[in-house]
Amino acid sequence: MSLAEVLARPSSPARADDAAPAITAEPLASALARRGAWTKLAARAAEPNVFAEPAMLSALADHLGMADIRLAWAQCGEGAAPVLALPFRVRRSPFTAGVAVAESLWSRYGPLGTPLVEAGAERQAAAAILALPARLGVAALVMPYQRLDGPVAGAIEAEAGRQGLGLIRRNTAFRAALDTRRGEAALGDAGTAKRRKEHGRLLRRLGDRGFVTFTASSDPEAIPGLLDEFLALERTGWKGRQGTALADRPASLALARALVGALGAEGRVRIDALRLDGRPVAMLLTLLAGPAAATWKTAYDEAYAAFSPGLLLMAQLTRSLLAEGRLGHVDSLAVPGHPMIEKVWSGRMEVGTLVIPAQGREAAARRALAAMDLTLAGRALAARAVRGAKRALRR
Repeated sequence: MSLAEVLARPSSPARADDAAPAITAEPLASALARRGAWTKLAARAAEPNVFAEPAMLSALADHLGMADIRLAWAQCGEGAAPVLALPFRVRRSPFTAGVAVAESLWSRYGPLGTPLVEAGAERQAAAAILALPARLGVAALVMPYQRLDGPVAGAIEAEAGRQGLGLIRRNTAFRAALDTRRGEAALGDAGTAKRRKEHGRLLRRLGDRGFVTFTASSDPEAIPGLLDEFLALERTGWKGRQGTALADRPASLALARALVGALGAEGRVRIDALRLDGRPVAMLLTLLAGPAAATWKTAYDEAYAAFSPGLLLMAQLTRSLLAEGRLGHVDSLAVPGHPMIEKVWSGRMEVGTLVIPAQGREAAARRALAAMDLTLAGRALAARAVRGAKRALRR
């Protein structure tokens, strides 16, 4: 049976005493027709994730060619509001005779793959997630870049324990995060008297070059112009030299404009800047999702690197967020061990990959994982070769 036939099969209605609600899956275009229900679920999510919302999925499909994105829905009864929205793609590997796995969606533009799960319905959504591999006819559901210390992953692991299903954890790590409820304790090394004094000294030295200001805006009318400023600033730095700035690639530029445009129109983009005589020397784009946020992109003018403008701006943003008290959790999206952000934020969030094998297909799931590792290693090797060739040409 083909995947399309599998997805077309009607789901059995969920019983009131059944922990697993009805689950269906459909192409992204069909899911977007139900944007209203999807958006309402995002607002009720136990773990808000801006990268699992319609704006991000539309941008990926339209500008990065991800036309094969699908969305799994779960509902506790016919006509009920969804309690789960999980975007995914089906992958097959030539190294395992075409064994298929479903992979929950992530991208380098959004390294957070947590699905949208209604707060209070975590167990029901978890049961639906565990049933998804068999529903799709795949060997496993692979969920990269999950927040492993949050309620969604906790519910999935607890439900798997109740069902006797062995989950696999892979690639676990800790990255910087801000919990504003901790107040000043959320500040890392940047909160010490020594670092505050150092930051003041850097600002005074920068002030010797001109008039220094910090600005912040979520004004929908201002966001497009601020985005243009950011794109130009990012292109002047090392990303521009490597050809990886957002403005260097038509697809990434279009994605950024679509995503920031859609969220900015709703007041859900915040752009902070450290300015010298009105010109930005550091900028930071933050995407908002209810009581959560993610610091999405940052850039600075390398001519002022001696003054650590990126660090100064992040410290200023952090104090602003603590004073406002509106956001609870802010994900840095930074690589673990990032030398700047881990000095500013003391908090860490555990991230990694959850692998959910279909019942009875654990061996096939492990073979598929090994094949995916081979494929990723090959791609990384090819990417390094391309970067090396580009550097050689620039010499």
